[in-house]
Amino acid sequence: MNILIVDDSKFALKRLAEMILAYNSEYKISMALDGIKGLEILKKQKFDLVISDYNMPEMNGIDFIKEAIHEYDVPKTAIISASSAYMTGKQRVPDGVFYIQKPISQEQITNFFDKNF
Repeated sequence: MNILIVDDSKFALKRLAEMILAYNSEYKISMALDGIKGLEILKKQKFDLVISDYNMPEMNGIDFIKEAIHEYDVPKTAIISASSAYMTGKQRVPDGVFYIQKPISQEQITNFFDKNF
């Protein structure tokens, strides 16, 4: 499985990649520090899953995920946030986008992949 992780925190990127690889060391992980860089990567490469933090500068995670789905036909996407407030309203998570609550644990990652892949 080819996965793109987008988060403005280098620590969060590294930690999430470590947890995913602990779940399955054969997964391929690419990383971007913001939505703009994430879109640049999507122009060049296909991904099975894109995971994005919600709160980022330049382009928030919801806008990034919407563009990833519409422009690059990403089959599965997930948004990461400490708050589920983004599930409703103008900036709500689009239908079909998975939600992962922060702080993220290895158990959450295991359950997420077991349940959805």
